[in-house]
Amino acid sequence: MRQSRTDATLDPSNLSKGSCMSLEFSVEPTATSFGNHFIIGLQGTSLTDSDKRLLAALRPAGILLLKRNIDHTVSYPEWMKKLSALVNEVRQYSEREDLLISIDHEGERVNRLPPPITVFPNAMRFGARAADVARAHAVELRSLGINVSWAPVADIHSNPNNPII
Repeated sequence: MRQSRTDATLDPSNLSKGSCMSLEFSVEPTATSFGNHFIIGLQGTSLTDSDKRLLAALRPAGILLLKRNIDHTVSYPEWMKKLSALVNEVRQYSEREDLLISIDHEGERVNRLPPPITVFPNAMRFGARAADVARAHAVELRSLGINVSWAPVADIHSNPNNPII
């Protein structure tokens, strides 16, 4: 008789370790291995005590940068310096050199970074230039040390009355 999925047991010794960007993923249920499955947000432009404790305990695979993590009141050299310091602190407390530094930076009204970073139009307007815009977007974000962009998203514009899309 065939064994059902609910009766099957998973033997971790049969699974191999995988990696992504030299981040080691483990199937062993240890406290630090759980961090391999998390990208966390931070509370501000510098780490709070709570952020530091979470980074040290969880050791997440990466962080998500939002508008609150960039000081929009200072010049580009100054906010870039602060952003670099924030990322370096994250590396220190998480004890990870390789991190996923991500941002939700879709363009138009979802724009997390201040000038001189380009404010791209809504992705729906890219048309035939989508690949060129995506390349320009990637070059700019990569120059800031950001290696994952959560945008533009693949929304389906099926309701013209929907103000979000």
